[in-house]
Amino acid sequence: LATEPAPEISGGVWRATLEPGELVGLRSSAPLKEISNPVIAWSAQIAGDEHQIAAIGKVVRDIAEGIALFTEPNRFHCIENSGFEAKPAPTPDVVQAVATGKVASSPVNVAGWIVAQYPSGCVAIDDTVSLEGSASIRLSNRASHSSGTWIMTRAIAVPETGRLAVSLRARGAPTEDSSKSEPIMLRIAIESTVAGTAMRQSRVVKVPRDGQWSVVPYRVEIDALPRHGIDTLRLAIDVLSEGTVWIDEVLAEDSFMTESEKAALQGQLFLALDGVAKGELSNAVKLLDSHWVQQMIALPAYPQRPSVLPASSSSDDPAVEGASRKNKSQESPSATPGVADRLRSWLPKKLRF
Repeated sequence: LATEPAPEISGGVWRATLEPGELVGLRSSAPLKEISNPVIAWSAQIAGDEHQIAAIGKVVRDIAEGIALFTEPNRFHCIENSGFEAKPAPTPDVVQAVATGKVASSPVNVAGWIVAQYPSGCVAIDDTVSLEGSASIRLSNRASHSSGTWIMTRAIAVPETGRLAVSLRARGAPTEDSSKSEPIMLRIAIESTVAGTAMRQSRVVKVPRDGQWSVVPYRVEIDALPRHGIDTLRLAIDVLSEGTVWIDEVLAEDSFMTESEKAALQGQLFLALDGVAKGELSNAVKLLDSHWVQQMIALPAYPQRPSVLPASSSSDDPAVEGASRKNKSQESPSATPGVADRLRSWLPKKLRF
């Protein structure tokens, strides 16, 4: 057998210690049947003792904790008056029209929103009901009004991330009529025009008629908005069935994980932690190289952990140890390696799986 570099051979066992990024191959110039001691098994493990494996395990756990914080929603402030607190005064011409009796009352005017005006009173700001702040918006729909009651944002900014999610809280008016106990149907839609073609991502939710705000926000999301050609982008909310619904706390996000991405990342975390516990680090490599982990460790606010030296860096030589301390003391705080940098230095640069 020949290898490059030559491995250590002892008792019929070949051993080779590799630095990160190095590979080793065993090649035989004789047919396998002529080899008296063919290779019957092989294994690989990280160089170092159990303490180093435990340290790497802690790094992976730290990354898992960091991901839990990183995947919290990232607020995208694109919806004006999302809490319906701003109540603009009627324009002078409307005030004059009301004063002269030309109209009975001023049209509904909600800052940042376009609202249905028919039938009268179908949309109104309600100062007596709110989840956050002091007001919400009330949408009432009659059974005879087939087109429904609706509100729609004015054109909102297109997120650079290519992702947009909108969530809101809703409250259905209670009813004493047992024949009308079915939930109120509410449609939430992100609508846009792309190169002249309409596009809509919508969700129809059922709002109970119990007079209680929804505990979990109703949510709709798009994870692949076109990067170019979007002419308008709006949020539309429609009451599709008879009933009254209050809306509040409308929030937008431009960086989020889909349910399938969350499930995939959870699987990667489990495999990485399980692998580290067994001394097998290939899944830790995959975790570190995944999109969301890379996004997390690129953040300036990503927490730095105390450094743990690899076993190969330790030495019993006082001179070497002193030099190491001297070099560390000369490092600036910004040069201190983070969790990802240390883990990356401990793992192979490229692996084929």
